[in-house]
Amino acid sequence: MDMMLTVNVKDERSRYSKFCEDAYNEAKKQTEMNNRLWLDSPWKDFFTGRDPTKLASTGVTADTVDHILRIFSSEPPEPDFSIHHGI
Repeated sequence: MDMMLTVNVKDERSRYSKFCEDAYNEAKKQTEMNNRLWLDSPWKDFFTGRDPTKLASTGVTADTVDHILRIFSSEPPEPDFSIHHGI
């Protein structure tokens, strides 16, 4: 026998809004960041001898990154693509 669950949309929206608001208020209370918590399972001595706030070089030049960003942020040539006027 199938059972139907009746959900009041307004109640669900209110619960979700409260959940988001509570999470936002908790996040604002954070005063420090611990990079070790970003790892699912940090192994012993992972940060030993390194500054966890500095990123290692990727080996990709700034020119290459700029080129990639220009390609991704430019619109495709007409007639293949037409950007919506609202954008």
